[in-house]
Amino acid sequence: MTWPTGVHLAIHPDHKSRGRVHVDPSHSLGSPTSGLPLGEATPATTRETSRRGRGTRGRHARARARVSTPPFFSPRGSELAAAGGPVECVRGVGGVPRGGGSGMAAPGKGGAARIAAAFIVLLHLVAAIAGKSYYDVLQVPKGASEDQIKRSYRKLALKYHPDKNPNNEEATKRFAEINNAYEVLTDQEKRKIYDRYGEEGLKQFQGRGGGGGGMNIQDIFSSFFGGGGGMEEEEEQILKGDEVVVELDASLEDLYMGGSLKVWREKNVIKPAAGKRQCNCRNEVYHRQIGPGMYQQMTEQVCDQCPNVKFVREGEFLTVDIEKGMQDGQEVLFFEEGEPKIDGEPGDLKFRIRTAPHGRFRREGNDLHATATISLLQALVGFEKTIKHLDNHLVEIGTKSITKPKEIRKFKGEGMPLYQSNKKGDLYVTFEVLFPKTLTDDQKAKLKDILV
Repeated sequence: MTWPTGVHLAIHPDHKSRGRVHVDPSHSLGSPTSGLPLGEATPATTRETSRRGRGTRGRHARARARVSTPPFFSPRGSELAAAGGPVECVRGVGGVPRGGGSGMAAPGKGGAARIAAAFIVLLHLVAAIAGKSYYDVLQVPKGASEDQIKRSYRKLALKYHPDKNPNNEEATKRFAEINNAYEVLTDQEKRKIYDRYGEEGLKQFQGRGGGGGGMNIQDIFSSFFGGGGGMEEEEEQILKGDEVVVELDASLEDLYMGGSLKVWREKNVIKPAAGKRQCNCRNEVYHRQIGPGMYQQMTEQVCDQCPNVKFVREGEFLTVDIEKGMQDGQEVLFFEEGEPKIDGEPGDLKFRIRTAPHGRFRREGNDLHATATISLLQALVGFEKTIKHLDNHLVEIGTKSITKPKEIRKFKGEGMPLYQSNKKGDLYVTFEVLFPKTLTDDQKAKLKDILV
Protein backbone atom coordinates (compact mmCIF):
# COMPACT_ATOMS: atom_id res chain seq x y z
CA MET A 1 0.00 0.00 0.00
CA THR A 2 1.35 3.44 -0.89
CA TRP A 3 0.54 6.42 1.26
CA PRO A 4 0.50 10.06 0.13
CA THR A 5 2.22 11.37 3.27
CA GLY A 6 4.09 9.54 5.97
CA VAL A 7 4.90 9.12 9.63
CA HIS A 8 7.87 6.82 10.15
CA LEU A 9 7.37 4.03 12.69
CA ALA A 10 10.26 1.86 13.83
CA ILE A 11 9.77 -1.19 16.08
CA HIS A 12 13.07 -2.08 17.79
CA PRO A 13 13.96 -5.69 18.73
CA ASP A 14 16.45 -4.78 21.49
CA HIS A 15 15.71 -5.89 25.02
CA LYS A 16 15.10 -2.50 26.62
CA SER A 17 12.93 -0.87 23.98
CA ARG A 18 11.16 -3.95 22.71
CA GLY A 19 7.70 -3.13 21.40
CA ARG A 20 8.09 0.64 21.68
CA VAL A 21 7.05 2.94 18.86
CA HIS A 22 9.47 5.80 18.14
CA VAL A 23 8.30 8.79 16.14
CA ASP A 24 10.67 10.45 13.67
CA PRO A 25 10.79 14.10 14.88
CA SER A 26 11.64 15.37 11.39
CA HIS A 27 7.94 15.33 10.51
CA SER A 28 5.63 18.16 11.47
CA LEU A 29 2.29 16.43 10.98
CA GLY A 30 -0.06 16.34 13.96
CA SER A 31 0.00 13.27 16.22
CA PRO A 32 -2.95 10.96 15.58
CA THR A 33 -3.29 10.07 19.26
CA SER A 34 -2.41 13.15 21.24
CA GLY A 35 -3.17 15.96 18.82
CA LEU A 36 0.36 17.34 19.48
CA PRO A 37 3.16 17.62 16.90
CA LEU A 38 4.95 14.36 16.34
CA GLY A 39 8.16 14.09 18.31
CA GLU A 40 6.65 16.01 21.22
CA ALA A 41 4.51 13.37 22.95
CA THR A 42 3.78 13.93 26.61
CA PRO A 43 5.50 11.70 29.20
CA ALA A 44 2.13 10.11 30.00
CA THR A 45 1.73 9.05 26.38
CA THR A 46 5.27 7.62 26.30
CA ARG A 47 4.75 5.64 29.49
CA GLU A 48 1.42 4.25 28.24
CA THR A 49 3.04 3.16 25.00
CA SER A 50 5.83 1.42 26.91
CA ARG A 51 3.43 -0.49 29.14
CA ARG A 52 1.41 -1.69 26.17
CA GLY A 53 4.59 -2.63 24.39
CA ARG A 54 5.66 -5.09 27.10
CA GLY A 55 2.78 -7.39 26.22
CA THR A 56 4.29 -8.04 22.80
CA ARG A 57 7.68 -9.27 24.08
CA GLY A 58 8.92 -12.28 22.14
CA ARG A 59 6.66 -11.75 19.12
CA HIS A 60 9.10 -9.75 17.08
CA ALA A 61 12.53 -10.43 18.50
CA ARG A 62 13.97 -10.20 14.99
CA ALA A 63 11.42 -7.92 13.38
CA ARG A 64 12.41 -4.43 12.39
CA ALA A 65 10.53 -2.36 9.83
CA ARG A 66 10.16 1.23 8.70
CA VAL A 67 6.86 2.10 7.04
CA SER A 68 5.12 5.25 5.88
CA THR A 69 1.49 5.89 6.73
CA PRO A 70 -0.67 8.98 6.99
CA PRO A 71 -1.57 10.10 10.50
CA PHE A 72 -5.25 9.28 10.09
CA PHE A 73 -4.75 5.60 9.10
CA SER A 74 -4.10 2.69 11.46
CA PRO A 75 -2.65 -0.01 9.17
CA ARG A 76 -3.21 -3.66 9.80
CA GLY A 77 -0.42 -6.23 9.73
CA SER A 78 -1.18 -7.32 6.15
CA GLU A 79 -0.87 -3.75 4.91
CA LEU A 80 2.49 -3.27 6.63
CA ALA A 81 3.74 -6.54 5.20
CA ALA A 82 2.95 -5.24 1.73
CA ALA A 83 4.84 -2.03 2.50
CA GLY A 84 8.08 -3.50 3.80
CA GLY A 85 7.96 -6.88 5.55
CA PRO A 86 6.25 -8.71 8.44
CA VAL A 87 5.53 -6.35 11.32
CA GLU A 88 3.40 -6.82 14.43
CA CYS A 89 2.11 -3.38 15.37
CA VAL A 90 1.68 -2.22 18.95
CA ARG A 91 -1.96 -2.47 19.92
CA GLY A 92 -3.60 0.93 20.30
CA VAL A 93 -0.89 2.68 18.25
CA GLY A 94 -0.13 0.82 15.04
CA GLY A 95 -2.92 -1.75 14.97
CA VAL A 96 -6.66 -1.39 15.18
CA PRO A 97 -7.45 1.63 17.40
CA ARG A 98 -8.58 0.97 20.91
CA GLY A 99 -12.36 0.69 20.96
CA GLY A 100 -12.49 -1.13 17.59
CA GLY A 101 -13.65 0.67 14.47
CA SER A 102 -12.58 0.49 10.88
CA GLY A 103 -8.93 1.21 11.46
CA MET A 104 -9.28 4.90 10.55
CA ALA A 105 -9.24 7.74 13.04
CA ALA A 106 -10.84 11.08 12.26
CA PRO A 107 -8.21 13.68 11.42
CA GLY A 108 -7.58 16.51 13.80
CA LYS A 109 -8.31 20.09 12.86
CA GLY A 110 -4.64 20.76 12.12
CA GLY A 111 -4.36 17.80 9.75
CA ALA A 112 -7.52 18.47 7.75
CA ALA A 113 -5.91 20.92 5.36
CA ARG A 114 -2.95 18.56 4.83
CA ILE A 115 -5.30 15.68 4.03
CA ALA A 116 -7.12 17.88 1.52
CA ALA A 117 -3.83 19.00 -0.05
CA ALA A 118 -2.57 15.43 -0.40
CA PHE A 119 -5.89 14.33 -1.86
CA ILE A 120 -5.94 17.16 -4.42
CA VAL A 121 -2.35 16.43 -5.51
CA LEU A 122 -3.23 12.74 -5.92
CA LEU A 123 -6.28 13.46 -8.07
CA HIS A 124 -4.42 15.96 -10.25
CA LEU A 125 -1.66 13.35 -10.74
CA VAL A 126 -4.24 10.80 -11.87
CA ALA A 127 -5.79 13.36 -14.22
CA ALA A 128 -2.39 14.21 -15.69
CA ILE A 129 -1.63 10.55 -16.34
CA ALA A 130 -5.05 10.00 -17.92
CA GLY A 131 -4.33 12.32 -20.85
CA LYS A 132 -5.15 15.77 -22.15
CA SER A 133 -7.28 18.02 -20.00
CA TYR A 134 -10.71 19.18 -21.11
CA TYR A 135 -9.25 22.65 -21.67
CA ASP A 136 -6.65 21.19 -24.05
CA VAL A 137 -9.37 19.26 -25.87
CA LEU A 138 -11.34 22.46 -26.50
CA GLN A 139 -8.14 24.47 -27.11
CA VAL A 140 -8.97 27.13 -24.52
CA PRO A 141 -6.98 28.33 -21.49
CA LYS A 142 -7.97 27.33 -17.99
CA GLY A 143 -10.25 30.06 -16.73
CA ALA A 144 -11.72 30.72 -20.16
CA SER A 145 -15.12 32.38 -20.21
CA GLU A 146 -18.25 30.51 -21.24
CA ASP A 147 -18.34 32.51 -24.49
CA GLN A 148 -14.78 31.43 -25.32
CA ILE A 149 -15.64 27.80 -24.65
CA LYS A 150 -18.76 27.99 -26.82
CA ARG A 151 -16.89 29.64 -29.70
CA SER A 152 -14.11 27.06 -29.63
CA TYR A 153 -16.61 24.22 -29.34
CA ARG A 154 -18.56 25.35 -32.39
CA LYS A 155 -15.42 25.51 -34.51
CA LEU A 156 -14.07 22.13 -33.37
CA ALA A 157 -17.44 20.36 -33.53
CA LEU A 158 -17.90 21.58 -37.08
CA LYS A 159 -14.41 20.45 -38.02
CA TYR A 160 -14.66 16.93 -36.56
CA HIS A 161 -18.37 16.24 -37.10
CA PRO A 162 -18.91 12.65 -38.32
CA ASP A 163 -21.01 13.89 -41.26
CA LYS A 164 -17.99 15.81 -42.55
CA ASN A 165 -15.57 12.97 -41.77
CA PRO A 166 -17.25 9.72 -42.90
CA ASN A 167 -15.38 6.50 -42.03
CA ASN A 168 -12.83 8.47 -40.00
CA GLU A 169 -12.51 6.82 -36.59
CA GLU A 170 -10.04 9.42 -35.31
CA ALA A 171 -12.43 12.28 -36.16
CA THR A 172 -15.31 10.43 -34.48
CA LYS A 173 -13.21 9.94 -31.36
CA ARG A 174 -12.21 13.61 -31.31
CA PHE A 175 -15.86 14.63 -31.76
CA ALA A 176 -16.84 12.56 -28.73
CA GLU A 177 -14.01 14.06 -26.65
CA ILE A 178 -15.02 17.59 -27.66
CA ASN A 179 -18.65 16.99 -26.67
CA ASN A 180 -17.65 15.44 -23.34
CA ALA A 181 -15.33 18.34 -22.52
CA TYR A 182 -17.97 20.88 -23.51
CA GLU A 183 -20.59 19.21 -21.31
CA VAL A 184 -18.33 19.46 -18.26
CA LEU A 185 -16.89 22.94 -18.79
CA THR A 186 -20.27 24.58 -19.46
CA ASP A 187 -21.76 23.13 -16.26
CA GLN A 188 -20.62 25.37 -13.40
CA GLU A 189 -20.84 22.69 -10.73
CA LYS A 190 -19.05 20.03 -12.79
CA ARG A 191 -16.38 22.51 -13.89
CA LYS A 192 -15.68 23.49 -10.29
CA ILE A 193 -15.23 19.83 -9.34
CA TYR A 194 -13.01 19.18 -12.39
CA ASP A 195 -10.80 22.22 -11.77
CA ARG A 196 -10.10 21.20 -8.18
CA TYR A 197 -10.03 17.41 -8.29
CA GLY A 198 -9.55 16.41 -11.92
CA GLU A 199 -11.32 13.74 -13.91
CA GLU A 200 -11.24 11.13 -11.13
CA GLY A 201 -12.95 13.51 -8.74
CA LEU A 202 -15.55 14.24 -11.40
CA LYS A 203 -16.23 10.51 -11.83
CA GLN A 204 -16.82 10.18 -8.10
CA PHE A 205 -19.15 13.18 -8.24
CA GLN A 206 -21.13 11.74 -11.16
CA GLY A 207 -21.15 8.28 -9.57
CA ARG A 208 -22.99 9.75 -6.63
CA GLY A 209 -25.66 11.24 -8.90
CA GLY A 210 -23.93 14.61 -9.27
CA GLY A 211 -25.43 17.34 -11.40
CA GLY A 212 -28.84 17.36 -9.77
CA GLY A 213 -28.61 15.58 -6.44
CA GLY A 214 -27.12 18.49 -4.53
CA MET A 215 -23.76 16.78 -3.94
CA ASN A 216 -21.02 19.18 -3.00
CA ILE A 217 -17.24 19.00 -2.73
CA GLN A 218 -17.43 17.76 0.88
CA ASP A 219 -19.29 14.67 -0.39
CA ILE A 220 -16.29 13.79 -2.56
CA PHE A 221 -14.05 13.76 0.49
CA SER A 222 -16.59 11.57 2.27
CA SER A 223 -16.68 9.10 -0.61
CA PHE A 224 -12.90 8.65 -0.44
CA PHE A 225 -12.20 8.88 3.29
CA GLY A 226 -15.53 7.82 4.81
CA GLY A 227 -17.32 10.15 7.19
CA GLY A 228 -16.77 13.81 7.83
CA GLY A 229 -14.24 14.72 10.50
CA GLY A 230 -15.21 18.36 10.50
CA MET A 231 -13.19 19.21 7.42
CA GLU A 232 -14.09 22.54 5.90
CA GLU A 233 -13.56 23.48 2.30
CA GLU A 234 -10.56 25.78 1.91
CA GLU A 235 -9.95 27.91 -1.15
CA GLU A 236 -6.43 29.10 -1.85
CA GLN A 237 -6.45 32.82 -2.54
CA ILE A 238 -4.49 33.54 -5.72
CA LEU A 239 -3.35 37.09 -6.33
CA LYS A 240 -4.31 38.49 -9.73
CA GLY A 241 -3.17 41.58 -11.58
CA ASP A 242 -5.48 44.39 -12.63
CA GLU A 243 -8.14 43.75 -15.24
CA VAL A 244 -7.89 45.92 -18.36
CA VAL A 245 -11.05 46.92 -20.26
CA VAL A 246 -10.76 48.53 -23.71
CA GLU A 247 -13.66 50.05 -25.65
CA LEU A 248 -13.52 48.68 -29.20
CA ASP A 249 -15.45 50.24 -32.09
CA ALA A 250 -16.71 47.54 -34.44
CA SER A 251 -18.11 48.32 -37.88
CA LEU A 252 -21.73 47.49 -38.62
CA GLU A 253 -20.51 45.25 -41.46
CA ASP A 254 -18.42 43.14 -39.04
CA LEU A 255 -21.30 42.92 -36.59
CA TYR A 256 -23.63 41.85 -39.39
CA MET A 257 -21.38 39.29 -41.12
CA GLY A 258 -18.74 38.55 -38.49
CA GLY A 259 -15.12 39.55 -38.80
CA SER A 260 -11.91 40.26 -36.95
CA LEU A 261 -9.86 43.27 -35.94
CA LYS A 262 -6.13 43.54 -35.32
CA VAL A 263 -5.37 45.62 -32.24
CA TRP A 264 -1.95 46.72 -31.00
CA ARG A 265 -1.60 45.92 -27.29
CA GLU A 266 1.27 47.28 -25.17
CA LYS A 267 1.66 46.06 -21.60
CA ASN A 268 4.10 45.43 -18.74
CA VAL A 269 5.90 42.08 -18.83
CA ILE A 270 7.80 40.52 -15.91
CA LYS A 271 11.47 39.83 -16.73
CA PRO A 272 14.36 38.45 -14.60
CA ALA A 273 16.52 40.98 -12.78
CA ALA A 274 19.69 40.85 -10.69
CA GLY A 275 19.54 39.99 -7.01
CA LYS A 276 17.08 38.23 -4.73
CA ARG A 277 13.79 39.19 -3.12
CA GLN A 278 11.44 37.84 -0.49
CA CYS A 279 8.50 35.88 -1.88
CA ASN A 280 5.80 33.38 -0.97
CA CYS A 281 5.51 34.83 2.52
CA ARG A 282 3.13 32.94 4.79
CA ASN A 283 2.35 32.39 8.45
CA GLU A 284 3.50 29.06 9.84
CA VAL A 285 2.30 27.59 13.12
CA TYR A 286 4.61 25.66 15.43
CA HIS A 287 4.49 24.44 19.04
CA ARG A 288 7.04 25.37 21.69
CA GLN A 289 7.41 23.45 24.95
CA ILE A 290 7.20 25.82 27.90
CA GLY A 291 7.11 23.24 30.67
CA PRO A 292 6.51 19.58 31.43
CA GLY A 293 3.49 18.59 29.39
CA MET A 294 2.82 22.25 28.45
CA TYR A 295 3.02 23.58 24.91
CA GLN A 296 2.39 26.99 23.40
CA GLN A 297 1.21 27.52 19.82
CA MET A 298 3.26 30.17 18.02
CA THR A 299 2.91 31.87 14.63
CA GLU A 300 5.86 33.01 12.57
CA GLN A 301 6.06 34.66 9.15
CA VAL A 302 8.29 32.71 6.79
CA CYS A 303 9.40 33.91 3.35
CA ASP A 304 11.31 32.25 0.53
CA GLN A 305 14.17 33.82 -1.39
CA CYS A 306 13.28 34.17 -5.05
CA PRO A 307 15.11 35.63 -8.06
CA ASN A 308 14.44 39.31 -8.50
CA VAL A 309 12.21 40.57 -11.33
CA LYS A 310 11.50 43.82 -13.17
CA PHE A 311 8.82 45.21 -15.46
CA VAL A 312 9.55 45.70 -19.16
CA ARG A 313 7.16 47.32 -21.64
CA GLU A 314 6.36 45.10 -24.64
CA GLY A 315 3.74 45.15 -27.38
CA GLU A 316 2.10 42.78 -29.85
CA PHE A 317 -0.86 42.58 -32.21
CA LEU A 318 -3.96 40.80 -30.92
CA THR A 319 -6.71 39.51 -33.19
CA VAL A 320 -10.19 40.24 -31.79
CA ASP A 321 -12.95 38.09 -33.26
CA ILE A 322 -16.22 39.92 -33.86
CA GLU A 323 -19.16 37.52 -33.94
CA LYS A 324 -22.36 38.08 -35.86
CA GLY A 325 -25.04 39.85 -33.86
CA MET A 326 -22.81 40.97 -30.99
CA GLN A 327 -24.46 43.74 -28.98
CA ASP A 328 -23.01 46.92 -27.54
CA GLY A 329 -21.42 46.16 -24.19
CA GLN A 330 -20.56 42.54 -24.96
CA GLU A 331 -16.97 41.63 -24.12
CA VAL A 332 -14.30 39.55 -25.80
CA LEU A 333 -11.98 38.05 -23.14
CA PHE A 334 -8.25 37.52 -23.48
CA PHE A 335 -7.29 35.39 -20.49
CA GLU A 336 -4.25 36.63 -18.50
CA GLU A 337 -3.47 39.40 -21.00
CA GLY A 338 -4.10 42.15 -18.45
CA GLU A 339 -1.64 43.68 -16.00
CA PRO A 340 0.90 41.23 -14.52
CA LYS A 341 1.21 40.49 -10.80
CA ILE A 342 4.46 39.48 -9.10
CA ASP A 343 4.01 36.11 -7.34
CA GLY A 344 0.51 35.90 -8.81
CA GLU A 345 -1.39 35.59 -12.05
CA PRO A 346 -1.87 38.32 -14.66
CA GLY A 347 -5.27 39.95 -14.86
CA ASP A 348 -7.54 39.59 -17.88
CA LEU A 349 -7.92 41.84 -20.91
CA LYS A 350 -11.45 42.58 -22.10
CA PHE A 351 -12.49 44.30 -25.31
CA ARG A 352 -15.93 45.86 -24.86
CA ILE A 353 -17.82 46.04 -28.16
CA ARG A 354 -19.26 49.35 -29.31
CA THR A 355 -21.04 49.85 -32.65
CA ALA A 356 -19.26 52.40 -34.82
CA PRO A 357 -21.41 55.03 -36.61
CA HIS A 358 -22.49 54.06 -40.14
CA GLY A 359 -23.30 56.20 -43.16
CA ARG A 360 -26.49 54.45 -44.32
CA PHE A 361 -27.86 52.42 -41.41
CA ARG A 362 -28.57 53.00 -37.75
CA ARG A 363 -28.80 50.09 -35.33
CA GLU A 364 -31.33 49.75 -32.53
CA GLY A 365 -30.97 46.40 -30.83
CA ASN A 366 -31.52 43.75 -33.48
CA ASP A 367 -33.22 46.13 -35.90
CA LEU A 368 -31.79 48.41 -38.55
CA HIS A 369 -33.10 51.81 -39.60
CA ALA A 370 -32.52 53.53 -42.94
CA THR A 371 -33.85 56.55 -44.85
CA ALA A 372 -34.91 56.64 -48.54
CA THR A 373 -35.68 59.80 -50.52
CA ILE A 374 -38.29 59.76 -53.31
CA SER A 375 -39.82 62.43 -55.50
CA LEU A 376 -43.34 63.76 -55.19
CA LEU A 377 -44.28 61.96 -58.38
CA GLN A 378 -42.97 58.66 -57.00
CA ALA A 379 -44.85 59.26 -53.79
CA LEU A 380 -48.08 59.71 -55.73
CA VAL A 381 -47.84 57.04 -58.43
CA GLY A 382 -45.55 54.48 -56.91
CA PHE A 383 -41.98 53.53 -57.70
CA GLU A 384 -39.37 50.78 -57.90
CA LYS A 385 -36.28 51.19 -55.73
CA THR A 386 -33.63 49.10 -53.99
CA ILE A 387 -31.10 49.78 -51.25
CA LYS A 388 -27.78 47.99 -50.83
CA HIS A 389 -27.51 46.07 -47.56
CA LEU A 390 -24.43 45.62 -45.34
CA ASP A 391 -23.38 42.46 -47.18
CA ASN A 392 -24.14 44.12 -50.56
CA HIS A 393 -27.34 42.20 -51.28
CA LEU A 394 -30.19 44.38 -52.62
CA VAL A 395 -33.42 44.94 -50.71
CA GLU A 396 -36.50 45.90 -52.77
CA ILE A 397 -38.31 48.79 -51.08
CA GLY A 398 -40.55 49.96 -53.97
CA THR A 399 -44.33 50.14 -53.92
CA LYS A 400 -47.27 50.80 -56.26
CA SER A 401 -49.28 52.64 -53.63
CA ILE A 402 -49.09 56.23 -52.44
CA THR A 403 -46.27 57.00 -50.00
CA LYS A 404 -46.79 59.67 -47.39
CA PRO A 405 -43.96 61.94 -46.22
CA LYS A 406 -42.12 60.42 -43.16
CA GLU A 407 -43.91 57.13 -43.70
CA ILE A 408 -42.08 54.14 -42.15
CA ARG A 409 -42.26 50.67 -43.66
CA LYS A 410 -40.99 47.46 -42.12
CA PHE A 411 -39.08 44.81 -44.08
CA LYS A 412 -39.15 41.64 -42.01
CA GLY A 413 -35.95 39.64 -41.56
CA GLU A 414 -33.70 42.31 -43.07
CA GLY A 415 -32.27 43.56 -39.77
CA MET A 416 -29.26 42.44 -37.72
CA PRO A 417 -28.66 38.75 -36.99
CA LEU A 418 -29.42 37.71 -33.44
CA TYR A 419 -26.33 36.65 -31.47
CA GLN A 420 -25.73 32.89 -31.70
CA SER A 421 -28.99 32.42 -33.58
CA ASN A 422 -30.22 31.96 -37.15
CA LYS A 423 -32.93 34.58 -36.69
CA LYS A 424 -32.72 38.21 -37.74
CA GLY A 425 -34.34 41.47 -36.75
CA ASP A 426 -36.21 43.79 -39.10
CA LEU A 427 -35.31 46.73 -41.33
CA TYR A 428 -37.31 49.95 -40.98
CA VAL A 429 -37.17 52.43 -43.86
CA THR A 430 -38.35 56.01 -43.45
CA PHE A 431 -39.40 57.70 -46.70
CA GLU A 432 -38.60 61.33 -47.30
CA VAL A 433 -40.66 62.95 -50.11
CA LEU A 434 -38.81 65.54 -52.13
CA PHE A 435 -41.20 68.34 -53.14
CA PRO A 436 -40.52 70.61 -56.16
CA LYS A 437 -39.30 74.08 -55.30
CA THR A 438 -41.58 75.85 -57.86
CA LEU A 439 -44.48 75.10 -60.23
CA THR A 440 -45.57 76.93 -63.40
CA ASP A 441 -49.13 78.17 -63.85
CA ASP A 442 -49.73 75.45 -66.44
CA GLN A 443 -48.50 72.76 -64.02
CA LYS A 444 -50.70 74.12 -61.25
CA ALA A 445 -53.76 74.08 -63.55
CA LYS A 446 -53.13 70.51 -64.60
CA LEU A 447 -52.68 69.42 -60.97
CA LYS A 448 -55.96 71.06 -60.05
CA ASP A 449 -57.74 69.17 -62.78
CA ILE A 450 -56.22 65.87 -61.66
CA LEU A 451 -56.64 66.26 -57.90
CA VAL A 452 -60.11 67.85 -57.82
